[in-house]
Amino acid sequence: MFLPVMLAAQVTVSGEITRNTRWFGQVFVDGDVVVAKGVTLSIEPGSRIVFRANQDKTKSGNDPSKIEFIVLGKLIAAGEQGDGQIVFTSDATGGKAGSWHGLIFKNLTVASIMRYCIVEYAYKGVTCYGSSPEINGCEIRFNQYAGISCEVRSAATIRNCSIMGNDFAGLVCELGSSPLLEKTVITQNTNGVIVFDRSRPDLGRSEPGAGESRGENQVYGNFETDIYNRSTLDLFAQNNLWNSERATEIQKKIIDKEKNSSYGKVIFEPLFGRRTPPLAARQVPQPSPPLSAPQNSANAQPLAAAGNPGQAIAGSDGNPAIILSTAASQPDLPLTEPPLEDSNPAQPPDTAAQTLPDQTSIVTPETLIVYREIFVEKPASNSEPVLTDPVLERQLDSGKRSYVNLAKPEYPEIYKRTRYQGRVIMEVIVDYDGEVESYSVVRSEGDYFTGAAIDALKKMRYRPETFQGRPVKFKIYESFVFKLDQTE
Repeated sequence: MFLPVMLAAQVTVSGEITRNTRWFGQVFVDGDVVVAKGVTLSIEPGSRIVFRANQDKTKSGNDPSKIEFIVLGKLIAAGEQGDGQIVFTSDATGGKAGSWHGLIFKNLTVASIMRYCIVEYAYKGVTCYGSSPEINGCEIRFNQYAGISCEVRSAATIRNCSIMGNDFAGLVCELGSSPLLEKTVITQNTNGVIVFDRSRPDLGRSEPGAGESRGENQVYGNFETDIYNRSTLDLFAQNNLWNSERATEIQKKIIDKEKNSSYGKVIFEPLFGRRTPPLAARQVPQPSPPLSAPQNSANAQPLAAAGNPGQAIAGSDGNPAIILSTAASQPDLPLTEPPLEDSNPAQPPDTAAQTLPDQTSIVTPETLIVYREIFVEKPASNSEPVLTDPVLERQLDSGKRSYVNLAKPEYPEIYKRTRYQGRVIMEVIVDYDGEVESYSVVRSEGDYFTGAAIDALKKMRYRPETFQGRPVKFKIYESFVFKLDQTE
């Protein structure tokens, strides 16, 4: 089918969506958006949802100073690989974390769908509050508190995702939540996974049953801990990759019963690729007790995490240490989400009123928002997406990057004298020969750190990679952490 679209002026939206609605193109949001109960909002591939930084026109929600995107009904954000990804981002200069509040799912019975989306620069990227969305092939990155926060018995399904560069934690589980994670990379967060309040995420089983995780996650390179289990319950994290095959090294980045007898155990053996132990040798956690009244997550205590914060590539004998953390991942699993069409007969009919070109102020969100002058041919529903360069790191045949030359950045003298620490995260495109083709700085905590990281990156070279046997360009994130030596 052909969908006629026309050029439209900048459209800004806020308020409640009360009818089934489709968004397409670039949408600016300047106040809280609420998808009402019984209503479906569908967002087309390639759309870009931009939230105004540090403001909320509606002054509503739990955070009147920042925009919240609240889903009481259903969200279908069905992106595609490459240019078809759907981006939820901020208009803050330099992409400052915490400049909008985030996506909040609150539907207890209907699962929203996020496929090939990017969620960045929020306070909490995705909050699953008693809701269990299906999150597949997404990048959840550079958020202030958490990439994904599962709360109040949420049983979200998270597959084939990258959760990286979040300030406090990649995944937070509290108030009896039990998300399932498979083939997901959790790296370069301050803490990878933090578990509170009788929660029990399923990160992998050596012999998974129906509805259990097969694992194959990659949880490593987080700066403080990879998993911090403050719950009293044991949890499974078997059949995963940890950037080490030595249990003692893996345990250094895990806080659980080994370090505090009141915490539950993190059961991480066997590792991915190792033979499954005999059934009699398997450790089986006890069933979760019933959840009592919800507790306020604001009462969570600060963490006193242990463990080495990455791979040190410079610094010893009282000198500042510069740490370079890298991420790696596995090829995607096939998508298994239900069809995108909403077949609930109780919902109101779909509406798609076009926005007129002179409509530049506030509009209601019940609109098909479009920004092209051409006719866009909709692909057949059974067609396979065409994978174009650059591919994501987790899609590489090798599963992760490797280096021909790993350069060491210089700690800036002015920051050394003032004892200033920080980090720089860069998005890097690597060409077919393993050379750095292009880069952009996505986060930096100092201009001199940025300069040092760029100088090092220009000297780096990667091993050429393939996807399904053919040479490809690929996209990675490099994180340079400048940290003064702990012994000073």
